[in-house]
Amino acid sequence: MLFAMLQGINDFLDRSGYAQTTQELYRYYLLHFAAWMGDCGLETGRLERDGLAAWLDAFGWQGDTRYAAACAVKAFLRYACGSAHPALACKVRRRKPRPQRTLTCAQVQALLESINTARASGVRNLALVTLMLDTGFRAAEVCRLQARDMDMQRRAAWVIVKGGEWGLGVYCAYTAACLAAWLPVLERLARPGVGALFIGVETHAGWPLTPDGLRSTFRALGKRAGLGLISPHDLRRTFCTMMLAAGAPTRLVQLAGRWSSLAMVERYSRMLDTFAAVRYSPVMAAMGLPGAMGLPGGDGQERKNP
Repeated sequence: MLFAMLQGINDFLDRSGYAQTTQELYRYYLLHFAAWMGDCGLETGRLERDGLAAWLDAFGWQGDTRYAAACAVKAFLRYACGSAHPALACKVRRRKPRPQRTLTCAQVQALLESINTARASGVRNLALVTLMLDTGFRAAEVCRLQARDMDMQRRAAWVIVKGGEWGLGVYCAYTAACLAAWLPVLERLARPGVGALFIGVETHAGWPLTPDGLRSTFRALGKRAGLGLISPHDLRRTFCTMMLAAGAPTRLVQLAGRWSSLAMVERYSRMLDTFAAVRYSPVMAAMGLPGAMGLPGGDGQERKNP
């Protein structure tokens, strides 16, 4: 019975179409599930609704781990036994993830000002950080970005994004100037045949920058800027939050960040500064006070009388 179940798990994963990392995670949970079923003398088709909860309780899994384990088993049961299997009715709540680190405007300024462009690594880092802030590129995306896929005239960058499709990122004139300063350095330092836009400068000099190298770079940048531990993905959340705070339409932020749904924009902007709501104060608008949004010229900034 156990052998047949293990074979079924292999067939399920082979036909699933899941990413490799998802397959590995699901295999881990399903092997635990199969071993538990064998110990209990249970067959897949006879597992009751409460059986799934009993398995989760037996291993003590909680939170996101419990939810992921339940998803793995439900997907397998749906494949092996059909959508009417009673265990599929077992409900496992998923906790909302806690708000993750997002840089404020002042922190972004401190980060940019801390970069020493007198060194080749600083020229690269300024181009790297400004591009990631403007486009919201993920770590893997910015590492696979090729110099030939940059359109400097239109200030656009094309890259293979999450999901394997081509995605477009656009950037401002300041970022373009930072990139223009980096390109001659890149041409001088890149190893023959290396087409990556960002390469190692002091470590693995001339070779494409890797996600591990990028994370190491950000740890050093955060420490130098007095921000503590920061990661490349912090800039993706910051990109989303700062665009919305500047008044960009949510749909435009979704397109610019290459998100498949507006729900993802809401998730990434959870740290949007609530204090910015003061600009929209109903009292300020009703009293005609300077700076109230909705009044002619209102942008939240106090003005002196002429």
